[in-house]
Amino acid sequence: MKLPLNSLYHLFFLLFSLGYNHLCSAQTFDHGEVINGPGFGYGAVKAFDADRDGDLDILSFPYLYFNDGHGRKEKIIVIGDSKKEYEDFSIEDIDGDKDKDIVVLYKNGDIAVFLNDTKGFNKKEQKKEVTYRPSEYANLYLYDANADGICDIIISGLRGVPVAYIGAAN
Repeated sequence: MKLPLNSLYHLFFLLFSLGYNHLCSAQTFDHGEVINGPGFGYGAVKAFDADRDGDLDILSFPYLYFNDGHGRKEKIIVIGDSKKEYEDFSIEDIDGDKDKDIVVLYKNGDIAVFLNDTKGFNKKEQKKEVTYRPSEYANLYLYDANADGICDIIISGLRGVPVAYIGAAN
């Protein structure tokens, strides 16, 4: 007896879902917390250990939610100017001290670096203004592009050709 194509599809879907549910059934999500405060909107959300306490914290720029170690928010801080719109942000160790710093590309084209130190995230004053205009639809990347051991800022967007700002030791 030959089954119609539609029936084969349903049989395959049923078997797949039974097997898939079995693979994912070990994880439970009880004691969840809804983080529906300021900052959660259309933008990206990234997790990293901002305070180096061994648990992940959540950044929905400019709001940083610190994890208390039990999966709940301990406190919220604002990084930079919460009234200034951003296009993209990235997290990486910019200054080589082994903790994660934040670099932001704002909608007006300004680029800000927030260094993570013992007093929190502080904006690093730039010796030379670093900008990228137009910043619409731009992506910001942080990595060591020239293999000198110092993190660089790379931006690609409407200009077509990516722009790199090479990091310096100071």
